[in-house]
Amino acid sequence: MKKYCLILLIGLLAACNSEDPIVKKYGLDFNQNRQAIGLPPLQSTWKVVKNDQVIVRWAPEGNLNGPGYIHKEVTIKNDKIYSEENRFEGKSKYTRDGTDYNEEVYIGCYFDDKAQVSEWNCIFKGTRNPINGLASEGDTRITVKQADSIVMAWGVKY
Repeated sequence: MKKYCLILLIGLLAACNSEDPIVKKYGLDFNQNRQAIGLPPLQSTWKVVKNDQVIVRWAPEGNLNGPGYIHKEVTIKNDKIYSEENRFEGKSKYTRDGTDYNEEVYIGCYFDDKAQVSEWNCIFKGTRNPINGLASEGDTRITVKQADSIVMAWGVKY
């Protein structure tokens, strides 16, 4: 009986230490692709905070104090990367539907079957669009260059 329990325990420990192949493939192993495309790389110290086989999300440990890189989220369809979203927060607040939020920038894209970008999807959320100064009533689509510029102006490095 002891031998059976020991084998079971070793099996459980091995299963806990085995990494999900999707997390491995589209986690740190995908950083070279990200850099070639122009996406922020996944930070090596980040942990998986959600993994339901369709969405994998990584985030830093602890609480963010001030502007920063909040999370990276990858969506998987048919065992291939479908989209990626990178969320950044600024220090300025805005109010929507009676709730206060920090300004946000999302740098995201959709991928084709060859894991190449088929469409960029960058969004600014805040009271005033920092590119043109106009009032922003909701999500404002921006270019990748504009998104990078805003994030850099916030002092966030990635």
